[in-house]
Amino acid sequence: GRFSGIIGVGSDLTEVTRIKVVEEKKNQFMAVVSHELKSPLHGIIGLAESLSQSEKSVDRKGQLKMVKSCAIRLLDLVSNIMQMSKLTKDRYDDDASSSGKDSLGGYGKENLRKDPVDIPSIINEVCLLVSNATDKGNRPLLNPLVK
Repeated sequence: GRFSGIIGVGSDLTEVTRIKVVEEKKNQFMAVVSHELKSPLHGIIGLAESLSQSEKSVDRKGQLKMVKSCAIRLLDLVSNIMQMSKLTKDRYDDDASSSGKDSLGGYGKENLRKDPVDIPSIINEVCLLVSNATDKGNRPLLNPLVK
């Protein structure tokens, strides 16, 4: 019954705190960059659509369609980055689990969407992209003699 000593176990949380700070700064950076990219992408999409409507050349219309399609894909990527930034932020938020949010940090199914997939359209777009693709030396990837 005599007290003879004490054993203690401790952890240095300095590194964990640093990681949280870095993670927060990364998330803020991603959100700012994503937001700043959205406006120019919307401008590119609108301008490509406008130019396409007034263009007479079929080739130019195809190129403008490709520009619009690429801009839409980039806009989707930026939106996904912003969504992931929100999810990650809430995951690291100490109060998220006690606030009654769902397992997605409060950004559940109502914010997630499923876009329809149009396979023929995707194949046409890939063909258009490949037909205009060049290597680092600006040489066409496709042999012009091959159709």
